Amino acid sequence: MVRGNRPARGKPRAGRVLASVLTAMLVALGALAAGTGAAAHAGFSARVTNPSSGASSGTGLLADTIGGTTCTSSPSTPGGIGANVTGCPTYPLTTTPGASRVVTPASTGTLAPAPARLSTTDACGVQQLADTSGGGGNPGLVFNGVTYGEPGPSRYTDGPTAVGFDGTTGWAETLDGPPTPFYSSPGPQTFTIAAWFQTTGSGSIIGLTNAQGNTGQTMWDRHLWIDPAGHVVFGLYPNGFYELSSASTTATDYANGAWHLAVVTVSPLTATTATVLLFVDGTLVAGGVGDEAIPNADGNPAQAYGGWWHLGWSNVVQRWPDPPTSAYWPGSLADVAVFPTALTQTQTAALWGQTTQSGYAAQVATDSPQAFWPMQGNGSNLYTGAVPGITDSVTYRDASGNPGTNTGTAEGAMASDPAGPIGDSAALFDGTSAWIQTATGPPAAFYASPGPQRFSLAAWFKTTTSGSIIGFTDSQGDTGQTTWDRQLWVDPAGHVVFGLYPTPGDTFEISSAATTPASFADGAWHFVVVTVTPDSANVGTVRMYIDGALVAGSPRNEVIANRQTSQAYGGWWHLGWSNAAAGWPDGPSDPYWGGSLGQIAVFPSALSPNQVSGLAGAASAASYATAVTGGVATSNAYWPLDEQAGATLPCQLLGVTVQSGTGAGAACLVPAGAGPCPATPPVGGISVRVAVPVPLAPLTFTSATVAPVPAAAAGLHVSVAWALQATFGGFSAELDHAQGYVLL
Repeated sequence: MVRGNRPARGKPRAGRVLASVLTAMLVALGALAAGTGAAAHAGFSARVTNPSSGASSGTGLLADTIGGTTCTSSPSTPGGIGANVTGCPTYPLTTTPGASRVVTPASTGTLAPAPARLSTTDACGVQQLADTSGGGGNPGLVFNGVTYGEPGPSRYTDGPTAVGFDGTTGWAETLDGPPTPFYSSPGPQTFTIAAWFQTTGSGSIIGLTNAQGNTGQTMWDRHLWIDPAGHVVFGLYPNGFYELSSASTTATDYANGAWHLAVVTVSPLTATTATVLLFVDGTLVAGGVGDEAIPNADGNPAQAYGGWWHLGWSNVVQRWPDPPTSAYWPGSLADVAVFPTALTQTQTAALWGQTTQSGYAAQVATDSPQAFWPMQGNGSNLYTGAVPGITDSVTYRDASGNPGTNTGTAEGAMASDPAGPIGDSAALFDGTSAWIQTATGPPAAFYASPGPQRFSLAAWFKTTTSGSIIGFTDSQGDTGQTTWDRQLWVDPAGHVVFGLYPTPGDTFEISSAATTPASFADGAWHFVVVTVTPDSANVGTVRMYIDGALVAGSPRNEVIANRQTSQAYGGWWHLGWSNAAAGWPDGPSDPYWGGSLGQIAVFPSALSPNQVSGLAGAASAASYATAVTGGVATSNAYWPLDEQAGATLPCQLLGVTVQSGTGAGAACLVPAGAGPCPATPPVGGISVRVAVPVPLAPLTFTSATVAPVPAAAAGLHVSVAWALQATFGGFSAELDHAQGYVLL
């Protein structure tokens, strides 16, 4: 169903560090020489060990003043870690370049520590609400104002935790959606939702929409929320608005700050009716006679569409009769589950009957959930895969060395093939959306009308299907062209074909099939060169070489007898796409390339057989680059296509510097170098392995984004585990930080 205005996405609190990874250096490290101990500090753990039975004595103690409070590392002394759990704050830190925190941990113990070591575990990722169902394939990615390790349902005796949502910006979206059957149209029709909730406000617990993110949805229902009066409400849109509310049987206000369990079941009865039952704290509160049956015209109790679950947010604020005050959830959630069946009252009672979180989780498993998000722990269970909506914007360099270079930009689902043709990586195209957009066209002379007439193309290719390697059109983009030729492709039989359009109405093709029936769509790397030569005012010659051998160019198909070799127009090259599938006699089965391409070059000359042999004989990427930049022939444009492409991961957006000392005595520890650190952290600088001098000079940590943050990543919680280790008179001590995160 189409609604009106959508709720604006919660503005990311750019750079807020809720439990900053940098805090690992702000809380100190220490050891008591008399024994072994351990303590925790808001996500940090300190371990003290004596690897020998030496007679060392004294105290190793580091301290730092944080927000006016002196925080020391000893797990047992007054004012130490135990007391600092609530007393020592963390710091907001923006992700703009230059944001920093100056740290001066002083050695206040009687032992002089040896140099400490700062390191990361390289386990960078984004926080997730892990799906622990049998499949475990539908985690929820967390955005904006969400915190971990909140007190969980008080009914349970085993100390459960929960996830807190701020009610204005925080939410999570699940990864699994269409084409997964349960989430494809018509979406879940027989299902159960169970959720523990705690709030004193009104907001959305869970909902299903037809798009990820929290803007742009056009269809939404299957919502569970708390209305402004504290009633629990569930909504569907079978053929109009349908709501089921706890108010039908009780005036209880469930927004009372206590923990409650809501379970809603949906089950079709007939082709045009269905039953919805709502339970709160084990009691059926809605779904009795008079409001249990949903009449619907299309046989579906819920609206028919594919979609994704959102936790702590839904679009129910848009036009529903009894909506919540906010689309966001103002409180805590725990143990949220979705089942692909309508649980019976007995099964629902069994969920409520559990007195431990572990027992509840076991009961959920017994009922075979589609997804289960316990929301236990401290948020250190990281997701390291691709984030939906973050597209790659890799720029492919033109390495020809010409002043007027012709760079390419990745479009669609580009990736990298590490096994390139001659010792280098290559570009990998998905065959349906990926291609490379080149930048240079008219009025550059080579690209202006009449376009290249004498030229050569060279390319390494690997595929098992039919598609376009390169093409020339009169406009950029992959739609709207009115003129196109100079196209190289692999046809459905695996033959390599090159096409020109020398005269309107007269297509010209040259194919490897002229001399060999071989299919070059065999999954192996092959090298193709095409040369185009005007012989006279109205005659031209075209030749094709594959793997150094002439495969087309015999007297019966090499000569173009027309007014020019190619159609006269200005245009742009496209890599991995052409319009050859549109109207050409032996076109490819798809305009896009499905496979790998590498080392593509365009020459403003017709290469000789000896020059072709020289290129084909290049044994390495370096020697090939030399060959196409003047060693054998001089290219007009040369794209090695060895840039690392693929889905951008959030950790690629962050970098870190660590500086010891200030002013003239400063030394950059990460990245290592004399003098102060650079203002902007280096790309890939999230991994740290560095010795920290002791006595510790003031340490400055800078965390910053090293690339523009895509809209789909804004608000993600990016986490890196840190550790600081030091030795004190025979005792070693370590301070670990495992679940801090930076908000993009």
